Amino acid sequence: MNTRKIKSIDALEEYRSKEDKTELNLTLLGITNIEIIDFVIPFLEKNKEIKTLNINCNKGCDEGIKAFAENNTTITTLYTGGNNLNIKTVKALIANNTITALYIPANNLDDDGINVLANSKTIKTLDVSENNFSTKGTKALANNKIIKVLGVNKNKLGDDEIEILAESSTITTLEARMNNFGVKGAKALANNKTINDLDVSNNNFGDDVIKALSASETITTFYAINSNFGDEGAKALANNQKINKFRITSKNIGEEGIIAFSKNTEIRRVDFEESQYPTSYVSIDNNTQLTGIFIINTQQISEKCVKAFATPARRINYYSREENTSLSKALLEKNPYKCMQNALNAGVKPENVPVPTLKSLCLFKVENTPELNMDSLPQELKRRN
Repeated sequence: MNTRKIKSIDALEEYRSKEDKTELNLTLLGITNIEIIDFVIPFLEKNKEIKTLNINCNKGCDEGIKAFAENNTTITTLYTGGNNLNIKTVKALIANNTITALYIPANNLDDDGINVLANSKTIKTLDVSENNFSTKGTKALANNKIIKVLGVNKNKLGDDEIEILAESSTITTLEARMNNFGVKGAKALANNKTINDLDVSNNNFGDDVIKALSASETITTFYAINSNFGDEGAKALANNQKINKFRITSKNIGEEGIIAFSKNTEIRRVDFEESQYPTSYVSIDNNTQLTGIFIINTQQISEKCVKAFATPARRINYYSREENTSLSKALLEKNPYKCMQNALNAGVKPENVPVPTLKSLCLFKVENTPELNMDSLPQELKRRN
């Protein structure tokens, strides 16, 4: 009985990304060594435009991946997490000079495997999350002069290991989620002069660690999701003028911390939402697609907080299951669309309504408050989702 998932070379066509034909996704197919050798490798040779191969979570295909590495001349980005790769396969991957981005988490590589990876002369992006390495492997990674983007999430790295990584003069992006470092490691990262993008989410950091990280003069992108810092940490972070892209969540930020972020002129969107959970969270989100602050649980949101953010340069959304008159008034008070809607209601033709600049495009949506009639607005003013 044939139990193969892949039964021919052409059958692989259905696993190509519909959005991007340069990607082949074979995640969680239970693919075998024989299938990789007989079908995947020939398919990639036939379709040289494919540059990304995702073969995550296919345990038992070690020899197949080794064969792929020995024959690959087209794939530049490889995802091979959760495959329990052995040292021979890792060496074959490093010997392949075509691969420049390697995502190899959860492979139990320990220090020996990390040392092999650290010898790469071509890999610029490397994810070695959840691989149980320690100081020895950390030193090897820090000494590599090629790696620019490094992921070391969930490796129980403490202050000593983070200090070692912070000595690197080539790493520009570091993902260090779910580790065990504190103020000492944070200070080392803040003193690093090459790291621009830092993700330290899920480390339960309090005010002391966030304040130490906020001293950085080079970090421009900062992620600290699921932290425990309060107003002091929030104020320190808000006062850092170098960070222009950030995403943070903490259950301990109050009015003072929220208002501190209102002074950051980069924030263009503010969302207020009532949470269904008993724990309140404040999330600052300032990425390229959605610039703003996301504040959950209206019990922490005073009228003072809302007014601090309610400027013509920001878009503020307020969602609540219950009517909150004071907050609704505070939001609507400075709504730049209010004048436009009044003009339209008064009979002014849409084409005669002034179109504000992009920076002043704001839309306030408050539950239990009448929606703007977006169909009556000029195309330039319609909400972009």
